[in-house]
Amino acid sequence: GSKPWMEEYAVRLAIARNPKTPQYVFTAILGRFLVLDLVKVASDPYVHADRKAYITHILVQRLPAVPLGTKINLAKKAGPELAEALLMDDPPEKLVRAVLPSRFLTERAIVKAVGASIRTEASLALIAAHVEWGKRHAVQLALAKNPALAAGYRLKLLAKLSRYDLHEILSDCAGHGHIVRAVEEELSRRPSDGRAAGAKPLTSEEIQKVLAETKKRHPPKKKKSASEIRGTAVQNTEEPGAT
Repeated sequence: GSKPWMEEYAVRLAIARNPKTPQYVFTAILGRFLVLDLVKVASDPYVHADRKAYITHILVQRLPAVPLGTKINLAKKAGPELAEALLMDDPPEKLVRAVLPSRFLTERAIVKAVGASIRTEASLALIAAHVEWGKRHAVQLALAKNPALAAGYRLKLLAKLSRYDLHEILSDCAGHGHIVRAVEEELSRRPSDGRAAGAKPLTSEEIQKVLAETKKRHPPKKKKSASEIRGTAVQNTEEPGAT
């Protein structure tokens, strides 16, 4: 189109949204859009899936330079890949709070972010206390391994995890003394695997012994013979007339 028309925002937006726009024009025009404009194009139902993926790629690349306020707005409209990317640069508490309600957020994205990116205590606390994500085993394990998690949350999580999980944490966090000490203290309170000591199954010999002891304490009553039963019945019928 002519250059004056291309200066009009509405025209550029319409061209980007048009599925018949040639790829080279589409690619060139994206560079003239702000981040939120790119989101508008990506959310248009008429834009092809491959073009939406390309826009998401551009958004992820631009994220480090995007202001926090814009990131928070993006969190409300972000798809799966962008929602994950928003958590991958040690996000502050405000951004984590905005991303957590996203319907596109996945357990995999949270575990990845907690394990590799988030090092802000307040951000980790939001995830640990979240009504849904805070209950997921994989998320709990990732949080327990994070050195920045508040001690109170770590102790609560360790109490919920299995002995196997605790040994995994010891192996993965050997360089973090405060985590190792917390895990060792939790293990010292557990003589057996799991959160509660499980009862050891009885052997067949032990079962027979228990049954024998039960019989001694409560011997079975001797069964009456048929004649004894009849005699008792006759006696019961005669007693009323005896008086």
